[in-house]
Amino acid sequence: MTPPEVTRRIAGTLRNEQGLAALVAVILAMIVVAIIVLNFLAQTETKQYGSILTSTSTNALLTAEAGLRYTEKCLLQNDPACPAVTANADWLNLLTGFTLPFGSGKGQFAISFTLIDSNNVIVNSVGTFGASTREISKTVIQGGVCKLTENAFTSCLNPTIGGGTTITGNIEVGYCPVTPLVDPIVLPPDPVACPNASYPDFINAADPGAGETQFCQWTENKNNSTVILDGAVNPVMYIAGSFDMKKSTTLVINGDVTLHVGGDFKMRDTASIQVNGTLTLIIDGKMTLSKQSVINVVGGDPADVLALVSGNVKLDNDSIYIGGIISNGQVELKKNAAMTGAIVANIVKIRNNATLTHDPTAGTNSGSYLMCLP
Repeated sequence: MTPPEVTRRIAGTLRNEQGLAALVAVILAMIVVAIIVLNFLAQTETKQYGSILTSTSTNALLTAEAGLRYTEKCLLQNDPACPAVTANADWLNLLTGFTLPFGSGKGQFAISFTLIDSNNVIVNSVGTFGASTREISKTVIQGGVCKLTENAFTSCLNPTIGGGTTITGNIEVGYCPVTPLVDPIVLPPDPVACPNASYPDFINAADPGAGETQFCQWTENKNNSTVILDGAVNPVMYIAGSFDMKKSTTLVINGDVTLHVGGDFKMRDTASIQVNGTLTLIIDGKMTLSKQSVINVVGGDPADVLALVSGNVKLDNDSIYIGGIISNGQVELKKNAAMTGAIVANIVKIRNNATLTHDPTAGTNSGSYLMCLP
């Protein structure tokens, strides 16, 4: 074989080896890309599944709460349409329980009863939505009327009433329910170590977004900003931490909205909440209005707003509140603060030219109004 032929064969062999190496490299690259794509799809599916679990668990909790409120209301009002109501006013012959659909047929709540005596029953509500189930319960007590209707303020301990104050309406002292009137908030999972994907922070946003119902902190401190809450889109919302408004910010409530606040609720510096519908505030911490902040002045129907506060409440420095307040702690009005509505609290302090004017309709449009019963 001549040298040129040897050279040609060697060159051909090298070309074949180079082509094979390139083919192997392409195959390896395709395998790597496939692995990356499969891993991405697996992660996406996991996240979507986790999101679905969180959503269904939240809806199950809301369904259980709806069942509890529905049953409490129809028992206390002796509503003939309520499946639990019998002809016996002492409740001793309540039905064993009932189940009703909720949420356009996608969920349901199952109600059962544990009798204590003729005037007291524990209502158990199990909410089911999809594959998730949540349960809550409450003792319901028969008899009496809500003290918000009767008095400008009702307190357990002796009140403090300072000079220059104006109180229009009756007052009652010595009303001390055995159990707290305001129940602790049950937050949907998982507010631990928030902010996180389930509980992001809400800071100077225009609106919470359709279907967004859970936040870690709610902060509005951008001058003259306005947030609108639509009860048809976000009827029940949970803030795991604090709620804070200042610097002339405004929150507009359209429709029926309930805000659960796990921390403190604070408004100051002429911050305002306008209510075009109803607003129910359920607060685990303290509630403070100061420096000309106002709730429900625009619209101004005391029936449309109810605050249920586990901690203390303070209206200070020309702040104005129109509605009902029920507190397990102390409610204090001072420094020209003004309130139209009614108060039920452990202790009441009114001083420094504050004004309280009774309105017997305070809070009556709230779904949580009957929590004022002992």
